[in-house]
Amino acid sequence: MCSMGLVDIWIGSFKSVSEFDDYLKESYSDEDEVPISAFAADQGEAFYDHDFIESNFAGNVPDFETLLGGHSYSGSYIDEANARFNSEQLTLGNTVILSFGDDFDAPKSVVGDTYQLDYLGRFTYDEKAKAFNIDESAHFALRVLNGVKVEFDGQLTDIIPITIYGLMIGKGPNPYMPSVDISSHAPEVADAQVRISVSEIRDFGANGLTKLGDAGFDDQKIQPSIGTQFSVGGVEFEWAAAHWVK
Repeated sequence: MCSMGLVDIWIGSFKSVSEFDDYLKESYSDEDEVPISAFAADQGEAFYDHDFIESNFAGNVPDFETLLGGHSYSGSYIDEANARFNSEQLTLGNTVILSFGDDFDAPKSVVGDTYQLDYLGRFTYDEKAKAFNIDESAHFALRVLNGVKVEFDGQLTDIIPITIYGLMIGKGPNPYMPSVDISSHAPEVADAQVRISVSEIRDFGANGLTKLGDAGFDDQKIQPSIGTQFSVGGVEFEWAAAHWVK
């Protein structure tokens, strides 16, 4: 089975993380031709699959390897991307956007009133490759609160480590990242209900099962902090520091 794919990469400069979030924020219309985000509009697209988009606002301008190195499969394309960056004499910004696949027919560089986005190019990645500068240790964990155990890594547990690989909470195994199977407690849960990274909790189920406190959380995302609680199909989770729950 072929394990190669394509990734488009943009390097950008934005004034703040809120401006960057607004640029990527998605909204949907009954009219198919209306772009789902400012990013889509800039690229001349109405739609892209956000499941295959990765982005990062780094704040202070880092070096190239720091900006790009933590992203999926970057060990297989970072050298070529860095060489392209240097050969085109681009200015290193504080943000990066990656699209895995071929959603963009004509990806390009754009300049807005308060931001700039340089299209670096389309590169081949290996799905078996790890991120370039990955820290595989767990700095955070999910604690299951309501006295149940869920299936993770082939075992039942109430403590789930969160590494740079992230997690998918849902039903059954996920081919793209470690998975937490809660279907024995929430049979109606989607295969890919909630995606967890080291800096984000995001609902993809959009079926009313994910809640932040008592509030619905369909197709929303937050940056969690220690003590953040949410639930999926009645299974309650708390964001914790990994060293507290070892």
